[in-house]
Amino acid sequence: MIRKIDLLSVMLMLVSCGGTDTPPDELEQKPTVSTTNAAAVIIPNDPRHLNISILIDLSNRIDSAVDPKQPGQFERDLSIVRHFGNMFKQDVTRHTTFQTNASLKVYFHPEPNDPVISHAAQQLVAECRSGNQAEVARVNRMTYQSLDSNLMHGMRSIYDKARLSKYYPGSNIWRFMKDEATFKCIRDTSKFRNILVILTDGYMYYQNELHKEGNRFSYIERNMPHVARFRKSSNVEQDLEKDDFGFLGFNHQLPGLEVLVMEMSPLVDFPQDFDIMKAYWSKWLRELGIKKFGLFKSEQPAHIPSILNQYFGQ
Repeated sequence: MIRKIDLLSVMLMLVSCGGTDTPPDELEQKPTVSTTNAAAVIIPNDPRHLNISILIDLSNRIDSAVDPKQPGQFERDLSIVRHFGNMFKQDVTRHTTFQTNASLKVYFHPEPNDPVISHAAQQLVAECRSGNQAEVARVNRMTYQSLDSNLMHGMRSIYDKARLSKYYPGSNIWRFMKDEATFKCIRDTSKFRNILVILTDGYMYYQNELHKEGNRFSYIERNMPHVARFRKSSNVEQDLEKDDFGFLGFNHQLPGLEVLVMEMSPLVDFPQDFDIMKAYWSKWLRELGIKKFGLFKSEQPAHIPSILNQYFGQ
């Protein structure tokens, strides 16, 4: 016998105008694969709701004159964001529009002081709230249905504005992790799987946040001595530990968070910089109490599903 609340949920689905954007029959609470991409990312096998945060490095990495790789950085970043959007939508389907608490938010830090970018950034937030009322399910369904177009339009507006104005505020990743990640990215770990995706070239630099204590830094940049010194190393991690090089830590940890750093792009002339980036980032994330993380070089969008599925254990 079908429960009354589930029947109402199905009826709400049938009267919506969604077409392929309408969640599948919510009585079948099975992981589904989105058809938005030829190769899709499958939802993680975890009963908790997904709480996905994406921090984007809005620096000159998105400028084709600086990095002419094809497809360009916008297309690569958008592909990744849309894959996580599909995971959000699958999570809504799995928990039903009445019971879902799925969340996906895109952040820039510091927030750009530009009204066009600020307005577009509002489209990059999708958050559901559970409840037994029909209105709750309707709002959650609208969030589901508008997600793909909101992500594409919001991202395009922001990247186009930044490239045309040549204004690249960069990203203060170190400060975001220190001051923002706890309250923006972490919710009750018994109910949520908290995932932070950082889209960056892997070099961490913000001109107003340059701190150094011994061999610990708040930044690593292409030709800084504490990066270049490891380019001839045969074992970067070992040499990094020898003199305790690394990122500066905080007075707190982030054990309720898992982190994926994607689109890392070492200099063409120094491919070994990827090993250096990984050594710095891995040591830092472990010291922050983060037990699960992944560090990935920039890849063609076609390879992203296999990378993410491997990370999530599919």
